[in-house]
Amino acid sequence: RRIAHLLRLPLVVDLRDILEEYAPQDAISRSLPTLFGLDTILRRILVKRYIRQRNSLIRHADAVTTVSQWHADLLQHVNANTHLIYNGYDDQFFFPAHTTSDHFTIIYTGRINSLRLRDPSLLLQALMRLITNGKVDATDIHIDWYIDAASAALLNEALQPYPALKPLMHIHEMVDALNIPSLLNASNIILLLANRSKADGPHGIMTTKLFESMAVERPVLCVTSDEAEIESTLATCHAGLAARDVDSTANFILTHYEAWKDNTTLPHHPDQNAIRQYARSRQARQFADIFIHAIETHRS
Repeated sequence: RRIAHLLRLPLVVDLRDILEEYAPQDAISRSLPTLFGLDTILRRILVKRYIRQRNSLIRHADAVTTVSQWHADLLQHVNANTHLIYNGYDDQFFFPAHTTSDHFTIIYTGRINSLRLRDPSLLLQALMRLITNGKVDATDIHIDWYIDAASAALLNEALQPYPALKPLMHIHEMVDALNIPSLLNASNIILLLANRSKADGPHGIMTTKLFESMAVERPVLCVTSDEAEIESTLATCHAGLAARDVDSTANFILTHYEAWKDNTTLPHHPDQNAIRQYARSRQARQFADIFIHAIETHRS
């Protein structure tokens, strides 16, 4: 803001993450002293301070962009010239190029910041039910996790009640971004982790992984559904399931497992036109329009 003022240039602020989107315990990543509940008090003070500083800046911006409707609705109260441009996907790299596998493969790539933000419990419960009921052969299934060490620790915590599932879990190091498209294309199901939007939980998180997963046109399974924008986006694009319960999670996995087992046509028909609207090439034009308008308005 200071540089823009000094150079007499327009200021456009792009916000990918905002503090309000997190569960209260996850809003501040730094370690805080816990004596007598001091961490809760300090976290509340820091969050208020950071939000106040941010709002002071963006209130005077020529335009604001952000990545979900929930974010946009919130930020428009501070700056009415707030625009929604989703994270989207790079259409030069993410497109269908499907390959086959000797195993029924469910793939997750990225980080697990917190089990409050990304909750895999429905997946684990559904797999246990399918294996226990003899609906799937556990030796057929690979759950491949491309995650960092901190995420692996959280995953192992979530797996503690399900020791029978550990042989299915294959934990790999995180991979270079350029390798992700081929991994996604090699999957039978792409896993997306989320959690229900609620007062003390996450809000408006529209991760890039959602759009990249839809772009390769493999079935997307989101657990647990945010019951908000991720769910509606997957439904609109016919790209997969945002699961709210164990039954729907198990049925989704079983449907695609049986198609893989029988080598039949995948029961998955995404809306390519709906998905294409999230391509970065389209979003570049959206940014350009905002920049041009900001320049013209600033000059006048």
